Formats: sequence, C-alpha cells, structure tokens
Amino acid sequence: MTVVTISQSMYFPWLGHFELFRLADVYCHYDDVQLSRGFYNRVQVITNGVSELISVPLTKKKQRQLISQSLLQINDTWISKHRNKLRESLRKAPFFNCAIEIFNGVYNESHELLQNINRLSILKICDFLDLSRSTITSDSCGMHGNLSGSARLLAICKDLGADVYLTGHGGLNYLDHESFEKNGVEVHYIKYRFEQYEKLNSIYSPFVTSLDPIAYLGKEAKLTMQSEMIHWREALNNIDDLKAKATKRRS
Repeated sequence: MTVVTISQSMYFPWLGHFELFRLADVYCHYDDVQLSRGFYNRVQVITNGVSELISVPLTKKKQRQLISQSLLQINDTWISKHRNKLRESLRKAPFFNCAIEIFNGVYNESHELLQNINRLSILKICDFLDLSRSTITSDSCGMHGNLSGSARLLAICKDLGADVYLTGHGGLNYLDHESFEKNGVEVHYIKYRFEQYEKLNSIYSPFVTSLDPIAYLGKEAKLTMQSEMIHWREALNNIDDLKAKATKRRS
C-alpha cells in the first residue's frame, strides 16, 4: 500500500505537518497554487505565556500570486527579529541549542523564494527527527496544471502510484471522495494526537513551530507524535475528533 500526501510548504511548521512525513510513503510539495492567508509565511511562537506570529515579509506581491512565485524581502532585519524572538521564547529550554542550530542552518544559505526557505526548514526538521529517510519527496510543479482542486489532487495521486491519499481535515470541504474511490484511491484524514510536554513558565500548544518541542525534548519530540489515519467516511461522522488534541506525556 502506497500512502501519498500533497501539501503546501510552510515556514518552520507545527509538529502536525510532520505527521504527513511519518505516516506517508510519498510527500509531494504543492506550491504552484495561489498564496492565501495561512501559515505559508508565518508561524506561531509563545513568549511569556502569549501566543504570537512571526511572519516572513514578501516583496512585489501580485494578485493571485502563487506560493512558488513569492519573493522574500531582501534584507536581514526580519531574520534577526525571528532569531531573537525564538531566543526569547525558548532560551530556557534544555535543547534550545538544537532548535537554534536548525534555524541558523536554514539561513546559512541565501534564499530568494518563499518556497525554498520553507522547504529547507521542513527538510532540516525532518532530518533532525529522522522522519525523511523512508519518505520519497516529490513536486507538483508541471503536474496536471490544467486541472485544479480535487481533480488535480486525484490526478497527481494516480501519477505517484497512490493507494491512499492522506490529508488534513480541510479536505472535507472540497474533496470528491467518491471520485477518488472510483479511481482506486482511498482518502484518509489525519486524526491529530500529541503527548503534551512540560514547559518552563509558559503554556503548551500543539500549534506552535516544531522548533518548540525540539527545544524542550530534542529528538524525543518525535515520540510525542501519536496521530493516526482514518477513512474519510469515519472522518465525516467524527469531524471534531480530527482536531489536534493532547494527552499528558507518560513518564
């Protein structure tokens, strides 16, 4: 059975994004789609018990611009601000150096495009958590650009040899599940589950950047990932159950 997932790249994304790598056989970058409001160029951090966003500034932004066409603002000021915000948020965590080394490793290379910095941030975290060794990475660029939405995702899945298409619960709003099944591809959704970890003078949230659990747990951050795949029919009957939930971490 080959499990394929297709996702837009995101900036140092939350741990849930890496459940796609853990559960899938093939991960396909999906950046030749319109840039919309989301976490493609921003991510949550928690500082002094307050959740806030750090955002990558873009330049020459156009209407209906694709993620793959989005250009970064050319200066180092915002990079320093992001680094300082992470230091403020995570400096007391026992594995802070691991987290900041991942961050610095991304910026040791120069970038012009948002998708490149996002993909490298994902790759660096995957490597640290040993998640990328068995997952094949692909790219949707040039694949069925004449199609859109559910039809394009199905066509990409077929090209990649999918038996199962794995996605987050947003797909419930637009995927043609019956069409996938007629074409021999089952749709499964992630049922997000995480083990909560202890934080110093802060609050726990599963939605913050993955650099947060890495700073507190090091490589054991992977052990907090307890999500599973469920069939779309079950997902439709238990929509609220798909949302991220945390349990107390076992000692």
